[in-house]
Amino acid sequence: MDFVTRRGFRGSVKLSEKLPPRKRAPARNKENGDPKECPPEIEARLLPIVEALLVEHGYEKFNIRDAAKLAEMGSATIYKYFESKEYLSLRVARKVDERISQLLSVHLDLEGSAHRQWRQFYDCLFSIYDNDSAAAIIQNVAMPTYIWFLPESRWPVSLVRSQILHLIKKGRASGELDPDVSIMQMLAVHYMHTVREVRLWHTRKRRWPLADRVDRFFPVLWKTISAPVGPGENMQVFRASTPLADG
Repeated sequence: MDFVTRRGFRGSVKLSEKLPPRKRAPARNKENGDPKECPPEIEARLLPIVEALLVEHGYEKFNIRDAAKLAEMGSATIYKYFESKEYLSLRVARKVDERISQLLSVHLDLEGSAHRQWRQFYDCLFSIYDNDSAAAIIQNVAMPTYIWFLPESRWPVSLVRSQILHLIKKGRASGELDPDVSIMQMLAVHYMHTVREVRLWHTRKRRWPLADRVDRFFPVLWKTISAPVGPGENMQVFRASTPLADG
């Protein structure tokens, strides 16, 4: 009796006599999106171009073909090291995160009260944004909002976040932060104010220095996360040097 072969023709090869399975390609590194480690010389050519495209067009309109053309390399070369535009954008976001974190580490002294430390953090962060507008846009405008909810294994852009967590830890230890406000709520308050201010600034054609906005939002932020105090003391902390209107 004849048997159907793997190709559908009649012959003497039984289906039970299966060919050995093909070897699968090595698994990609899902943590950082790099199928292979990207050589420094390729990153040096590619990542500044990707950053500029993300700033100009945003994540949704960014595509790898444009980046490849401007970097004068084939799209296949980029895909060799980055699985998709999500992972390529992730690499840029991580570089920006490293850049900002390093500057914050240099300029923050984190001495004195928690109020002073948090205020200094935002003075420094927004001054960095004024001197590096691409970083401000990458972190707060260009990337889709869904990335904020990805697990760290998929979006490990966490150096600046770690510095905020350090401020939270110190403020809780000193009793200056409200124990009823969770860590996630404090992070949410940070992102709410920071993203709002940068997007407002970006939408209105960057008409003002971002550092000038700290006086407008910080009193509200601090009132939200700080431990309850007496009415008189609370008003002293809450008072801002400029009104809260958008201007």
